[in-house]
Amino acid sequence: MKRTLAKIGNSAHRAIIRIDHDGPALSGAGNIDYACPHCGRTLAEHVEDERVYDIVLECHGCKLASEFPRLPPGSTIPGPYMYFPEGVYRVTATLPVGRGVLAVGFGAIKGQ
Repeated sequence: MKRTLAKIGNSAHRAIIRIDHDGPALSGAGNIDYACPHCGRTLAEHVEDERVYDIVLECHGCKLASEFPRLPPGSTIPGPYMYFPEGVYRVTATLPVGRGVLAVGFGAIKGQ
């Protein structure tokens, strides 16, 4: 199944992953691929449903940013999880996300 990420509104206080290679930023064990809303390139592949929140991806093709949804208010973050603090991360290879692992950015932890 293919989904399109949202065009970003505000990147302040966010975890931004700048993709600096031809592949996706994240790859997991699910059945969802996420595409750039600007150019259609795959930015995350084989992601499990509702396992990535509050992370901004900068496309390696068009260089524009898009975002995964915010963690719903009142939700908890069960372990295990990968946490990306506020900042910009340059990735030069696809990051593996194991089955059942939640990938979350700064906003999910801080409740923003």
